Amino acid sequence: MKRLYIIGILSVLISGGLIYRIASLQGNIILADAGGGSVSITVDGGYGNIYDRNKKSFTNTDRVYLAVKTEGGKPVLTEVTAEDYLFETTRRYNEANAVHILGYNSGETATGIERAYKNYLESLRQEGKITFPANAKGAVLDGLDYQITPNEPVSGGVVLTLDKDVGRLVREAAAREGLTKGAVVIMNMSGDIIASESFPDFDPTNIADYVNAPDSPLYNRAFAPFAVGSVFKLTAAAEALHENISPDYTYNCKGYIDVKGVRFNCHSWAGHGIIDIHDAIVYSCNPFFISLCSDISLSKYLGNLSAYGFGTSSTLAPGIVTSSGNLPTISELQVPAERANLSFGQGKLTASPFQICRFTVSIASGGLLPSPRLVMGVADNINDAKLAEVNPVPPVRVMSEETAEFLRAAMFDTIKTSVKTAVPENVTAAGKTSTAQTGHYRADGKEIVHVWFTGFFPYENPEYAVTVVVEDGISGTLTAAPVFREIAEQFRHKNITK
Repeated sequence: MKRLYIIGILSVLISGGLIYRIASLQGNIILADAGGGSVSITVDGGYGNIYDRNKKSFTNTDRVYLAVKTEGGKPVLTEVTAEDYLFETTRRYNEANAVHILGYNSGETATGIERAYKNYLESLRQEGKITFPANAKGAVLDGLDYQITPNEPVSGGVVLTLDKDVGRLVREAAAREGLTKGAVVIMNMSGDIIASESFPDFDPTNIADYVNAPDSPLYNRAFAPFAVGSVFKLTAAAEALHENISPDYTYNCKGYIDVKGVRFNCHSWAGHGIIDIHDAIVYSCNPFFISLCSDISLSKYLGNLSAYGFGTSSTLAPGIVTSSGNLPTISELQVPAERANLSFGQGKLTASPFQICRFTVSIASGGLLPSPRLVMGVADNINDAKLAEVNPVPPVRVMSEETAEFLRAAMFDTIKTSVKTAVPENVTAAGKTSTAQTGHYRADGKEIVHVWFTGFFPYENPEYAVTVVVEDGISGTLTAAPVFREIAEQFRHKNITK
């Protein structure tokens, strides 16, 4: 009996312990269900967008699908396919579109528009959350329901004058024509920058790989200074007409000109013979423009070059400033050879593709130099009708309509006569080439030249100006002009209008 009594007491104690243990477990589960134990993951839904002029976003367009796995009781997000996901969010960048304008935001460092509007863009950040039941130690309890708080789509940001489709068109044209180092800038007649592409470009999600990469892919060549060459002859012709020198002014080109003992050759070794201003533009005669510039006022010429935007930087957004390039001074131009160099765009002169494109707009638009614009405004909700626009500044007249018309006609005859590689098949156009010496040489002893084409289309009623520069090209005719032709043809082929 005593033995049975002891066994009974032990049974009660064991049973009581089991009941207490079960009660404890049930208590933890109830606590978790009641919200007393949970763990959450925050999902970044992206911050403010950067939009083009048609409100197409450059950012947050790539969908990312996420699921959760448990590691050591902790929930961890992992990217999965669209067929099996728990949460949907975005990836900020998915293509190299105007990356030198948009810039990047690595958290610690930002450039471009990402830097200029960093605080505003990040104020529009969206976040989602996934909450899981957890035990007292914070470990996820498997098999129980989780709660998802989805992030709202990012619907506001900065609106630029760029056209996303045109940027893609430019990059495709550049690839077809082999432009790997250089830049293309496109403006409309009001000065809006429609495209600005610099080559080579970079992946904004992986900046470290580009810091010391060959050919400086982080360098924005569209806003950078280059030796200019013959496209600058247009400014000399404009100045001559501005000073009432007759369009019938002539010079007998013998293939060279001697300036105080310094010989300057024409690209035509036999010479052009007697030519006037129009033909000197069409056939790009250096001796003619050296002679012409000896008859104009240097102080007036430099003043008008400044009025055209040369030697001056432009601020397009906070922290986004174009290079001023370089204009020689009056004292430097007292040296006859320096004055001769300026007449055909060489010597100490430098200018950016942006500056040349803006000047081209002034010719195409009848003598009105536009104030350049990159940012149209900001909008907390892009779908709202009211956009806080950055109002454009009215253009300034920098040459007479007659002078602009004379230059337009000469540019039209230039591509029709001597630069047929620039002639598009489906739209009329006009333009001018350059092949600029740099004073730098390759290992084989051949001088590196930067080649240009600047022009506009349609000829009769201009809508767009396009400037192309190619580093280390062959010639403006062979290397830069075909890029212009491709762009102009694709504009009309894809029915892109202003």
